[in-house]
This record gives sequence, C-alpha cells and structure tokens, in this order.
Amino acid sequence: MERSTRSPRRSATAERDGSPLGFFDLLTVAALRLLVEAGVDVAVVEVGRGGRDDATNVLGARVVVLGPVALDHAELGSTPAEVARTKLGLLTPGATLVTAAQPAGVARVVERTAAEVGCRVVRVGEDVRVTDVERTATGRRVTIATPTHRHAVALPDVGAHQADNLALAVAAVERWTDEPLPPSVVARAARDVVLPGRMETLRTADGRRVLLDGAHNPAGAAALASALPPVLRGRRCVLVVGCAPDKDVSAIVGAVAPLVDDVVATAVPGGLDPGAVAVAAAGCGVARPHRTSSPTDALGAALDLAGPDGVVLVTGSLQLVGTVRAAVSGASGPGRRVDHLPVTTGTTTGTSAVRPRRSDDGPAPHAPIPAHAGPDDHAS
Repeated sequence: MERSTRSPRRSATAERDGSPLGFFDLLTVAALRLLVEAGVDVAVVEVGRGGRDDATNVLGARVVVLGPVALDHAELGSTPAEVARTKLGLLTPGATLVTAAQPAGVARVVERTAAEVGCRVVRVGEDVRVTDVERTATGRRVTIATPTHRHAVALPDVGAHQADNLALAVAAVERWTDEPLPPSVVARAARDVVLPGRMETLRTADGRRVLLDGAHNPAGAAALASALPPVLRGRRCVLVVGCAPDKDVSAIVGAVAPLVDDVVATAVPGGLDPGAVAVAAAGCGVARPHRTSSPTDALGAALDLAGPDGVVLVTGSLQLVGTVRAAVSGASGPGRRVDHLPVTTGTTTGTSAVRPRRSDDGPAPHAPIPAHAGPDDHAS
C-alpha cells in the first residue's frame, strides 16, 4: 500500500448490494487510517477472505501475491479454479501478480484473468526458482534464482514449503522496488525469520517441546506432515487438535495421524465439539483418542502422554495455536500455569476423557513456564 490520504471506499459486496459497512469493513478502514497516520510507506496487507468481495480490495495494490490455491472456505468456490477466480478479484489494471506454482486448472485461470485485467505475471517455478535444496543439521540450504541474482540462503527447519514462500517474498519485493535485492539482505531475512504459529517450537521450563502449526485445511496439514519427520526425529509425538466447524477435520488429522502416537481432541470458540474431533481421529486409525473442552487441559494431558523426551504438536486452528502459545509463554495471565494433567477413561466409545485437575490432586508433576522460543529449537 502506498502512502495515501484517499478514503477507502466500501468493499465490493457493500458497493454491489447497498448494504451498510460490516464489522470487517469498519475494521479495515480503521487499520488503513492507522497506517496513514503512522506514516507507513509500504504495508503488506493480508486479505481477510477471498479477494473479489473482501474489504481489502479497495487498496488497488501495485503488487498482489497469490500463494498456492487450495480448498478451504466453501463460499469461495467448490474447486481450486473457482477459488482462484474469487481471489483474483483483487487485481487492478497495471498491477503485478506474483504467483506460486499452481495446479494446471488454477494456472489457466491466473493467466486468463491477468490478461483480461491487464496485469503482469511473475511465476515462482518459472521466472523465479528454488534450486540446490540441501538438508543441513539445522534446516536446509537453498538457492533463490531470480532473473538477476542467485541468492544462496540458509533456512531454519520450518518446512520445505517455506523456501517457496521466500521466493514469493523476494519476487514481490523486487517487483515493488523495480530493483534486485542485495544477496546479503535476502540471506539475513532467511536466517532471522521467525514465524509464530508456523512450525514454531516452544520450550517449557523443564525443556519439553511444544510444536505449534496453524494448519487448518487439508493442504496445510499435508505441508505440515511433510515437514514433521526431520523435526520429530523418531521422538514420541502427541497431537492436540481442534477445528472450526467448516473444516475437514478428518483430512487434517489424517494427514498427520501416521506420524503421531496419541491424539488429544479439544475445542476452539465456536468450533467442533471435542467428541466429534475425537471420533474423526478414531476414523483415521488413532486408537482411543482423548478429549477435553479446555485447550490448556489438552496441552497438560498431551505433555504427560508425550513424556519428557516427546513432542506435543498443536494444530488444526490458529485460535487454538494462539491459546496454547499464550499458555506456554505465560501470557495467559497472572497465576495461570499449564499443569500436566492425568488422563482418565471416559464414557464415549473409543475415546478417553481428560479429567481436569482438582485441588486435592496434589502438585502437578511439572508446571511448564517458558524459557525460550525460536526456530533454533528444531536443531536440538
């Protein structure tokens, strides 16, 4: 977003049907006003949902970035190609579209829509490429090849897909500035990247690993599953999972189920009942998944199930990841702590219920308080 004093107009939906501004419209206006008042020169603005009918489409962005298109929100389309058409409603004449490698049907929509609107297309995988991928003890070394430079960078162990995301970012910035990025800048950005809630490992005070990833659709869960083996390194892994009601919980759990030893199903605000999540996990071959409505209880139970050398993986919802992250980091308020809770058998067939700790349970065997967090944890 270029600095501008132009008042944002109503979103496309409000323009089309004459409806009043909705909550997200007003929130977007407030955010854009804050950016202007702060004197921000360039802003990276994530679309709320879709593109064509989203409030952020008032920006008329010079550069639009399209990540890998997959099914998630049903209202955006029933096929990836339909979803792409909705997302590409952001495009304006003269803009540059930087796109990830896409399935053939989506790629055709991208090329046709960009031509119709009058946009230049920069394609990761063609115009910008990820090459020379090499595993290291702490992650991977890759080369981002642009038309003018070859950027050799070291990435922490945050998943192979993040190399493609880095290529998208490099291409977007270079299209914005119309200048090649210095290799030292790209190398430093890759080295220092921190992605909260995306393959993020936190440590409790007693050294236990809690791995957070906000994957909440089948494509995200598949990327997570491919990234897990070098991080787990054969360690016992317990999954804590909760999902919104419109998510394909069976596909999400099914993607990572072969890599985990136990599952604790839990709830997110307005989400699926933990019992339904547990039943979906059982359908994925998980033997007697556990369930509790409290995310912090779920975390405590998972820490007990994983043992001192195991890993707790939290996924399925960004809300869930945020709640657990706050609990582990101590941001959940004074006097709060995450106890390692006992697990007792419940009455739901094929599942176990997590019993919250009572005052007469005695002290928890561990009370994890954060010591540090960061991508370097993946290496140990």
